Amino acid sequence: MKREERRLKLARLQVMLAEVSRRAAMRSLADALAEETRSRTLAERSRELAGQYGGQSSAQDGDELTQSGQFSAALGTLASDAEQARADASEQASWQADALGKAQTRARRQSERLHNAQTAYRAAQERREFAPNEPASKGLARNLQKDGQTAEVEDMPRASDARPRRKNP
Repeated sequence: MKREERRLKLARLQVMLAEVSRRAAMRSLADALAEETRSRTLAERSRELAGQYGGQSSAQDGDELTQSGQFSAALGTLASDAEQARADASEQASWQADALGKAQTRARRQSERLHNAQTAYRAAQERREFAPNEPASKGLARNLQKDGQTAEVEDMPRASDARPRRKNP
């Protein structure tokens, strides 16, 4: 009965840990997907602004034209960096989806183990209820076997009891 109780407690703990792991994987996947969306939006908006700002051809002096070009280039760089961040976030989301699948499989497996442990615990309880006054057959068998072995060992002569042989002169 004690073994079934320990097994049941361990199974409950493992299920709890598997659920925590599954939730953490879900959270990581959600974060990666949100980052991918933010990066995609930033890249699109930066490209759009760079196109709008670079297409302005109003009369400008040299300094304004230089600053406009630098700003347009900065928007292009920002768009490029955001696109790279989107690709990284997409790769991370793929990895997190795989991790979530593994965590869900682990959680399902641990739930099955918990169910098996609960079944074994209930069976042990039922056995104990049906035979509360009978000695455990395992313990009885061990005691009988132990007593039988002890008797056999005691009946055997010991090496220290043997007489030393005389040598013929």
